[in-house]
Amino acid sequence: MSTRFLDASLSAFGYKRKKAGVYAFEVAGDCAHLLTVQLHGKADRYLTADFGFFNNDAEGFALNELRKYGDPVFKSWKHDPALSVIRFSVGEVVGWGPGAALWQRQLSDDDFARLFAETIKGRIVPLAKQVASTDDLLRILLSNDPPYKWVKSNGAIRAAEIIFLASRQGMSGTEVRSLLEGYLKEVEIGLGTRRELDAAKFIDAVIADASPSALH
Repeated sequence: MSTRFLDASLSAFGYKRKKAGVYAFEVAGDCAHLLTVQLHGKADRYLTADFGFFNNDAEGFALNELRKYGDPVFKSWKHDPALSVIRFSVGEVVGWGPGAALWQRQLSDDDFARLFAETIKGRIVPLAKQVASTDDLLRILLSNDPPYKWVKSNGAIRAAEIIFLASRQGMSGTEVRSLLEGYLKEVEIGLGTRRELDAAKFIDAVIADASPSALH
């Protein structure tokens, strides 16, 4: 279902259409911010949306680590590079209901688009503006406060991105392990049932893979 009717309203607030249902917010820096929108229903139409922040190098590294050490199912996982892997629900942030969805009800397409875009401007754009650098991204990924709860994302990918970014900052393996100590359960779940390594060994392996000497 086409989201074209949203394009003009979102563009007014800095979101440019990348592909069907995917919008990029223009932020200066080395991180990207994407908004993804899905339309549902016919007679009673509604939309759901997610937002995510990512750095291409960190995300590419994390996906390779999951394919290397996680459940074999991940080896054939085809990820769309136009999308961020770690995403959070717009509806949960703003309190849409039911189903964390924005319902069109009796609104025209123009009014529906305007309502959605105003919500994004007021509640999501301020979050996007807080994440321009990899330092900002690392801070967000380490957070367990709403809307960035670890249970909302794949813990193994998230840990691998953290390790990559922390290693670029010159953090030691001991420091990184300490940062991730409270999230071993989430990391293990993210690795899948037939994982090659448990969470602690996965973290050790990723730290070794993320060292500057291993990456060059």
